[in-house]
Amino acid sequence: DVMDMGALGDYQFITQGGRTIGAMMARPPDSPPPMWTYYFRVSDIDAAAASARTGGAHILHGPCEVPGGDRILIGSDPQGALFALVGRRPGGEPR
Repeated sequence: DVMDMGALGDYQFITQGGRTIGAMMARPPDSPPPMWTYYFRVSDIDAAAASARTGGAHILHGPCEVPGGDRILIGSDPQGALFALVGRRPGGEPR
């Protein structure tokens, strides 16, 4: 499947055995070098963001809504490793 990300272009999903295992898109101008970002699904994005901050993470982006109703955040742990979370707010429909 492909998700139209407007001016950023298409977000192409990668599937294996009928299960979505990743996605990729072209690098936008003036962005960091290409890399993989690992997303961990959480049941409550707001609680996960608070827990990450309490654990010393720096939230670099989000939480913000993405097409499809999920919310994402991108952060770095206390050692600087990047991570991303995806989930709903409490009361949001599960995906």
